[in-house]
Amino acid sequence: MAERPAIARRPRARRALRGPRYDAQRLWLRHGSLELSAACPDCDRDADRAEAARLLTCLLAPAARSEASKLAHDLLRRFGSLGATLAASAHARAAVVTEGRAQDVLDLCATIHRHALRHEALSRPIIGSSEALAQYLKLEAGFRTVETLCVLFLAADNRLIDEGVIAWGAVDSAHLPIRAILQRALDCAATGLILVHNHPSGDPEPSRADIEATCALVEAARTFDLRLVDHVIVARAGWTSLRARGLC
Repeated sequence: MAERPAIARRPRARRALRGPRYDAQRLWLRHGSLELSAACPDCDRDADRAEAARLLTCLLAPAARSEASKLAHDLLRRFGSLGATLAASAHARAAVVTEGRAQDVLDLCATIHRHALRHEALSRPIIGSSEALAQYLKLEAGFRTVETLCVLFLAADNRLIDEGVIAWGAVDSAHLPIRAILQRALDCAATGLILVHNHPSGDPEPSRADIEATCALVEAARTFDLRLVDHVIVARAGWTSLRARGLC
């Protein structure tokens, strides 16, 4: 009896994964970098906003139930993007989301997000990981409404040994606390510095005052054999490295 010819079987299509667990994973994979860029086309921005609203709704649904969709849209309306929502303070989010369990969910998600970005940026030598560093700095300062000056203090192998907010307010050569920066660097035996500040306007382009302040710090740091590794400006629309621009 002749053998029956083998019938080629078509591979079974994988079912799309759904549910809160997988929505939370997609939340991180799609928006974990905070890059909801203001420069993208309107159609892409609308699609991103719709997806952000859907994912926030899924995240809030177990706690807020029927109010989840409204809260998601209220958060995006108040903060402008998913990245800004996660970067906002718990107090600021509580002005929109008043239910305790929903607040806890958002706070936990924001904490996980910050921890993941911080680990990615700072668990290795900082030089050579500028994109990861910028994403972490953008989360920490890019959405602040007041201009803030931070300094990262580096060891000889470019690993972080200290960090802190040095000043609040506009950054210029007349108000840059150079003495305080250098004293802290010497106290922690740092050999390199990264200056970080935000532009609340949303535009990360350096001003003339930013450039002059950078040059003043470079000259002062050189006296103590300290390197200004970079001056990074972060804002809602992105970030700028003055080192990459050849300005420090």
